[in-house]
Amino acid sequence: MKCLTNSYKFYSLFKKCINTDREERGTPKVSCILPTKNRSEFLLQALKYFQKQDYPNTELIIIYESENDLPEGLEQSKKIAFLKVEQNLSIGAKRNLACKAASGEIIVQWDDDDWYSENRISVQVKPILDGECDITAFNNTMFFDLKNKNLWKCSVELFEKICLKGVLGGTLAFRKNMMDTVEYPDTSLREDADLLDKMLKNSFRLKKIDGQNHFIYIRHDFNTWRFKVGEFFDYREWQQVELPDFLSADYDFYDHMSRSLQKENDMCYEPKVTCIMPTCNRREFVKRAIVFFQNQTYQNKELIIIDDGENKVDDLIPENTATIRYIGLINRKILGAKRNMACEKADGQIILHWDDDDYYSNEWIALQVAHLLRNNADVTGLSSFYCLQEEYKKAWHYIYPKQNKKWVYGATLCYTKSFWKRNPFPEINVGEDVHFLWNNCPKKIVAHNHISDYVGSIHEGNTSPKMLTDNRWSPIDLSIVQNNTKVHFNE
Repeated sequence: MKCLTNSYKFYSLFKKCINTDREERGTPKVSCILPTKNRSEFLLQALKYFQKQDYPNTELIIIYESENDLPEGLEQSKKIAFLKVEQNLSIGAKRNLACKAASGEIIVQWDDDDWYSENRISVQVKPILDGECDITAFNNTMFFDLKNKNLWKCSVELFEKICLKGVLGGTLAFRKNMMDTVEYPDTSLREDADLLDKMLKNSFRLKKIDGQNHFIYIRHDFNTWRFKVGEFFDYREWQQVELPDFLSADYDFYDHMSRSLQKENDMCYEPKVTCIMPTCNRREFVKRAIVFFQNQTYQNKELIIIDDGENKVDDLIPENTATIRYIGLINRKILGAKRNMACEKADGQIILHWDDDDYYSNEWIALQVAHLLRNNADVTGLSSFYCLQEEYKKAWHYIYPKQNKKWVYGATLCYTKSFWKRNPFPEINVGEDVHFLWNNCPKKIVAHNHISDYVGSIHEGNTSPKMLTDNRWSPIDLSIVQNNTKVHFNE
């Protein structure tokens, strides 16, 4: 009897596989493209939504940069493929590579952090297959505020204002052959909306689909497109709504992620950070550097300025500010000694270099601290970065060889004060940061990829001249830096 039971189970499974193959052969293949980075828990949930789809003939292409982007044990299968790309590519560039690798007739965007119904693909693909349109995307969708665990809708009028053609760019589905005519722009913000704009200008047809029961936009502190749900643009156009029954099966996951991200935020924002800025006769840069510091979203911070120039900058310090400490020196000091002096006087548990001539995004401190703590590292910073040579209207991209010993750029150093105490800077003027990293003191150095949040400056007064003829430096178009970074160059 046991043998008969096992035979029946095998026959049922075999019959199911045959039926599935028949269904797949009878329907055009759909390729879902999913770029991801540092979101392994979200990615696992996104995979569950993909695997539950009722459309039979699908594949999911996951575009990632490093093994840390993927959950442990995740393996390639018939329906799931992995595309590893070089670090710091824009989201648009990643999507273009995924489209080229796709074997399906139809492309569907699949974000790693949003909610999808089981028939999301079927609903979006049918009008395309029926010849009604070339593109579909959702309108009338809901927004889930992960931090506060509540759900919102906005008015039709506001949806039309904040979303191109009144549809969410992140929900695009379209025929793959359209990519012979257009492609995603090489950017990481609005790349989907800009693609849609290009498609419409090329006379491709869009059909809007009511997405209320098929898609929920999950809003959290790490969204690429950042805005505050319930308040963005006009708070009067937002309405909080009850959680639908169809979200209940996944609510535990979002509750877990809410608590997890809040814990991470608390951890990131808890320690005090001291930014240290040694300076000497650079009035033309200092005022801007102070503005960048004051604009930081990270609240628990201070800036220590060590000034040994003849042309002192104490008059540039804003009045009535407790977060900036100015120390003017009578005699000139070696740069390494100035850094040690600033570190000694630091109240912060974490120290961060703040070069007087460079550009920083408003999130720079928060991102650096989060990466340092998340990886339990001694030192973090960038090993790849952009630089502007403003005098000649030129831009450069520096890429440190991955096979070399661990290194991060001195202007982007972030480290614990306890590590500095074990490992002070040598008292030299040039290369003190390299000695700090490469001496015999045991340390954990973990570089991060927030290249869009920092831009260095190249000018005749650089303490350490840049060897631009080295093959690690590549000239790039100025617009790449201007369009793909989050810093404000008009400060």
